[in-house]
Amino acid sequence: MVTKRAWMSLVVLLCASCSEYGYRYKPEQHSLRPIYADYRVQHDNVDIMVDTNGARLQSIFILKRDTLEAKPKSVDYPKFEDEMMQSGGYMIHGPSMADGPTIAHFDRQEIGAPPWEVHVSIEGIGQLTIMVGK
Repeated sequence: MVTKRAWMSLVVLLCASCSEYGYRYKPEQHSLRPIYADYRVQHDNVDIMVDTNGARLQSIFILKRDTLEAKPKSVDYPKFEDEMMQSGGYMIHGPSMADGPTIAHFDRQEIGAPPWEVHVSIEGIGQLTIMVGK
């Protein structure tokens, strides 16, 4: 018989290994925080959506097949809110956390067809590479 503790451990493990937004791609490097990305094609743009798990995306670019970097046309950042924590019966303000994913808009013609080698720099985590669209 499965104990309640074993069941809860399984649920926590499964939830920790997936994106809140259903994004499919993870960094090649291991990160202490789960980071995910995905994409959507809209007319002449490819939107790369990055779930930073609350951290701030500092930079993003795509390394194209010709080894040149493609910079985004624009980046939509989520709003950041102070995390509320309880300590000793008091509510205190914690660090600011992103309330949603960051979306970078790339020119579809410039970056070509998937897969894309997406390079991100995330505050408190560092540089990561995510193969998106493979």
